[in-house]
Amino acid sequence: MDSEKLGNEIVKRLKENTLKKCINFKLKNEKAGLMENKIGGIPFIPKGGEYPTNLINGKKLYLLAQLNFETLPYIENYPKNGIIQFFIYDDDLYGADFNHKPSKQDSWRIVYYNDISNPMSEEEIKKLVPEKIEYEYGLPFEYGKEYKLEYELSEMCITLNDCHFEKIYHKYCDDILKDKFKNKEIWELPEDINDIINDNLYGEGTRLGGYPAFTQSDPRDENDGYELLFQIDTEWYDDEDRGCQKDYIMWGDCGIANFFIKPHDLKICNFKDVLYNWDCC
Repeated sequence: MDSEKLGNEIVKRLKENTLKKCINFKLKNEKAGLMENKIGGIPFIPKGGEYPTNLINGKKLYLLAQLNFETLPYIENYPKNGIIQFFIYDDDLYGADFNHKPSKQDSWRIVYYNDISNPMSEEEIKKLVPEKIEYEYGLPFEYGKEYKLEYELSEMCITLNDCHFEKIYHKYCDDILKDKFKNKEIWELPEDINDIINDNLYGEGTRLGGYPAFTQSDPRDENDGYELLFQIDTEWYDDEDRGCQKDYIMWGDCGIANFFIKPHDLKICNFKDVLYNWDCC
């Protein structure tokens, strides 16, 4: 089997055995409604609800993303109803706590509302939203900007730097590798084979569910049970007026953010035991 066929066969086997449904998002440079899917902007809050704050210093958090499950295609284990929100803090780590796993939700927060039938008015909510940021580079997007999320139901297979990749790769692919490649790690394969695998299994993009991508490495342990809840990638758009690219959202130096949850917790809508991580080049 030549290199091209071998590379394609490895990709084919991994896709056949690890496919998961996911929802891919594209950012649109326009304001979203109060109940809509978005990055940034004004969060939905029910009447009588409270705006989330940093548990360490009492200051207000900032809406990173909001997803309305009632408008999205259903994927297994995810809620069919309600709104989930991801809040972060404006510091040099975007509120992340890399010293604890799962992450303590002190300076970031996930909020889930099952009942969204009785919203506070947008005018009332605007009075609760922080008026400014305190740290100049404390958010991965320009403060005050808001991006509507367009979505598409999709499928994907395991990604190259997922902590489970090597085990799954050897399980399904060792029998087709020639003797000189048998039991070799993926990065030990010839460059032309690796190019095919890289092109198909990187996993960049913003999505709900599926498998994660990283610019560095997977923060999970192989046996800790966490799976991807939500991923937000650095996103660009073409600024035709200036003739250049501008970023919708930028994690450090072109990084990616991930939120991980255990399947059992996801089924019962328990978003307290979540791992929040981001890394960059």
